[in-house]
Amino acid sequence: MSEIKLPKILSKEDLLGYSHNLTVGDLKKFIEEQGIPDDAKVMIQRVEDKYFENNDWGVYLKEGYWYHTASELNENMKAEALRRELGMEPEYAITDPLSQVVEIDDTLKEQYHPAWGCVRYGDDTDLLFIDLHY
Repeated sequence: MSEIKLPKILSKEDLLGYSHNLTVGDLKKFIEEQGIPDDAKVMIQRVEDKYFENNDWGVYLKEGYWYHTASELNENMKAEALRRELGMEPEYAITDPLSQVVEIDDTLKEQYHPAWGCVRYGDDTDLLFIDLHY
């Protein structure tokens, strides 16, 4: 299996240095000026991996669902191995619980990139569109 390669990692300090990106103030102003309704769905622009792979875009990492799920699985499997070592009844019907332990690293974290701005399309005034690039 090939190793997963992460894009450039952005720190909080890196994010503070970004310019020409969407802020909460910009978002609130856009929603008010464009009359976007409170029940509008928020649409996020999908961008191609090439922006991260070839154009040096970076990501800000957060421990999300998959990171925490893998961590919990690891804890359960290690506890299961210890139960068996102590001669206690197994909780899980697997032969080797330690074989289920996965490496916890940054590839399991959620990846975020600053949004560039909001867009309004005349035919979808009940949706809020957020672009990741211009």
